[in-house]
Amino acid sequence: MVYIYWTLAYLHPSMSHCERIPIEDLKIGMFVEHVESKRSAQGNGSAKVCPIKQAGYIRSEAILMALKQYDVEYVLVRNSNETSDQPETQRPSSDLPKTRADDIARKLEESNLATRIVKVLDLAKHAENQLKHLTARIESIGEKDFEVLEHIANDMNKVLADDPVATMLLIKLHDTQPSVYDHSINVAMLTGLFSLNMGFEAAICHELIMAGLLHDIGLTTVPKRILNNRQYLSEAETRILHGHVDLGKEVLQTQYKNISDICLSAILHHHEHLNGNGYPEGLTADLISFWGKILAITDSYESMTSCRYNRTRKTNNEAMSEMIKVSGHEYDASLLALFAQFMGAYPVGSCVLCSRKDEPFLGIVTHDNPQDPLKPEVAIFFDVEKNRGIPMVSENLAAPTSEYILTKAVNAESYTPDMDLMSFLTRMRN
Repeated sequence: MVYIYWTLAYLHPSMSHCERIPIEDLKIGMFVEHVESKRSAQGNGSAKVCPIKQAGYIRSEAILMALKQYDVEYVLVRNSNETSDQPETQRPSSDLPKTRADDIARKLEESNLATRIVKVLDLAKHAENQLKHLTARIESIGEKDFEVLEHIANDMNKVLADDPVATMLLIKLHDTQPSVYDHSINVAMLTGLFSLNMGFEAAICHELIMAGLLHDIGLTTVPKRILNNRQYLSEAETRILHGHVDLGKEVLQTQYKNISDICLSAILHHHEHLNGNGYPEGLTADLISFWGKILAITDSYESMTSCRYNRTRKTNNEAMSEMIKVSGHEYDASLLALFAQFMGAYPVGSCVLCSRKDEPFLGIVTHDNPQDPLKPEVAIFFDVEKNRGIPMVSENLAAPTSEYILTKAVNAESYTPDMDLMSFLTRMRN
């Protein structure tokens, strides 16, 4: 192995300033020049190449977890005097805009938010149409069909990075639709946002977005009577439902020749549980792919917080509470903790009950507040006491002049059945 190190140093002069350390000593903020894995050293033809970028800052615990999945034992890192304590995506404080510039930017952003959501919505509709096109002729789809979906995933990847606020608003406001397609699109965008937040590079985010789009491709052949009555399934019906993963695997492996290991493993393992009680193979923790563990969390969360299959949807806090109860048994505890931190107490798009002088109002969270998560920015749109909509008012609950107090997260349809995405956008524009 020493020979390998000096060869690399010769080929890459910058590596002469590196230190070779075991993966256990790798810390967030270090700059990695190269990774060495047991599989690649053995020259195993069936070994999976580590997809993590060879050079770059370690931005999160999730990247460390992913590297360990690929049997990375040693890494070459820049010497400590050349290592930044901050990930490369963060700007120095001297480069941050001034407060007044922030205020101006926020006003422009608010006035344009509805337009930005519509832009993301148009992309989501395009993805939905393509998914419908694929599943309508699932036996005859080919590489060109998947190429179209790849282009859509590329566009999604860019939108997620450029406008996470509008994307999250769309996810939360559009999650009342029962369609399998809507669910897959929401999962794709949510998984992309989560992966981006964990610090993964665009190429990996792209593959996880593709996994979100395609993870239920086999579900479209399951009879609706089974999908709509999941709580009362016979043993035979349960087998049919669980079989959608194997059907998806057959379709993807035979008809999507260029599918990546990340995408395929995420799809195959997103219903597996760490304790071995999942399906289709009943895999246990170490055998479940890292990417499958990510998709399991985002898929479950989106299902719980939407009105699919005649279920009452849960609020963010209710869903997170339920998932945390089985953390370590069904979901990876470290990843779930990162996801909970990413979502926060009141994610953008959440409906919340606010009070002003003891009068209740509904609002939609439009911006979170990392400094004080209990005081986000909200768009007040409904007078609960008078049971009617009101002209939308943007309110920063952290402002000293604000008279509103956030009480709890709620589901808008419990108060106003007419609440939907388009009505919200119309009110924002007005």
